[in-house]
Amino acid sequence: VVAALGHRSAVLLASHGVLTTGKDLKKAFKNAELVEHVAQVVLAAAQIHGGPLPLLPDDVLEAERQMYEIVKGM
Repeated sequence: VVAALGHRSAVLLASHGVLTTGKDLKKAFKNAELVEHVAQVVLAAAQIHGGPLPLLPDDVLEAERQMYEIVKGM
């Protein structure tokens, strides 16, 4: 789990759910809520799309990672 988590604040564990971290319990819980929200959005998008979604381009993933880094301390 620690290796999968790395420097991230959340990791999905197959057949177990999500593990989140934070500077305190409140932040870890907020991270869990964020993961749940994103999962709901992805599920809805896949249903609309009619199947698995295509992977995002690397530049979009990098932009999202940078945005996450900005807001994760808030």
